[in-house]
Amino acid sequence: MNIPNSLTILRILLIPCYIGLLVYGRFGQALIVLIVAGLTDALDGAIARVKNQYTRLGAVLDPLADKLLLTSGFITLSMIHLIPLWVTILVVSRDLILMLGTINN
Repeated sequence: MNIPNSLTILRILLIPCYIGLLVYGRFGQALIVLIVAGLTDALDGAIARVKNQYTRLGAVLDPLADKLLLTSGFITLSMIHLIPLWVTILVVSRDLILMLGTINN
């Protein structure tokens, strides 16, 4: 397991923390977790490029982690009525269409 993949897994593990903080109304802390997740995304990509540490696992996990974080955030924000449901449906539908397009290619 290389460092970029470890950072991606950390980002996936931060998702339940992010959701929990949102549900319990700790928005400042949720923002910090979201920023940390974003930093791990930037850092894992930079390390993978600089150290040439590309893996097939990373190629699958990195976009999956991004989609999971984005989708879970939108669903949670919609469930606690901070954003309208139609916005969540739009974002999740767009991601599903994009994923289906890449699967078929």
